Amino acid sequence: MNSQVGATDRTSVRRFPEKAVTDRKKVNAILDAGLVAHVSCVVDGQPFVMPVGYARDGDRVLFHGSTASRLFKNLAAGQPCCLTVTLLDGVVLARSAFESSMNYRCVIALGSCEVLEGDEKERVFFEAHIQQLKANPNASKLFEKERRDLELMIAKIQQDVNQLDNNLGFVSRSKSGDAFRKQIEDKINAGKKRISEYKSKIKLLRTNE
Repeated sequence: MNSQVGATDRTSVRRFPEKAVTDRKKVNAILDAGLVAHVSCVVDGQPFVMPVGYARDGDRVLFHGSTASRLFKNLAAGQPCCLTVTLLDGVVLARSAFESSMNYRCVIALGSCEVLEGDEKERVFFEAHIQQLKANPNASKLFEKERRDLELMIAKIQQDVNQLDNNLGFVSRSKSGDAFRKQIEDKINAGKKRISEYKSKIKLLRTNE
């Protein structure tokens, strides 16, 4: 991808073009520093804007939304959209409201979305989340909190797995009992898989600290 942004007729800044940022590294820095983006698209002729948590993954921006939302249904279908991230650096106060202003940095991205599924979604989102944590001035504290939260979730799941494993001893050997045993075993395996995933995340956190 071209290292320069805002170079097309559609994305060029018309008013105060000298304030436009065309260096992709600077654009990425703004995206990495933000936490909330606003995504917009038109649904049945009506424009909608939705705030979303997001993270940058290389040349793409990842964000999460409800599959029941009409906005996200349209985004998942590939409808053209606009994503905006704004960082407020300061408020400029003057004698009059007209002369007052704000200092901010902003990225406006035009394009369309695609849906991430399954393990790829988990992996990509977490790796992007780690990069976002590293860009934060309080990265060490955030990494510690993230790791502690994962350890608590592992302990809770392990407790549930132990309880389910203990319950297996009370399930009778019969046709109906075998079906119930299978349900419990499936829950145990799902819990163990989740624990393994969380442990991998903790390892990834330690590698990037």
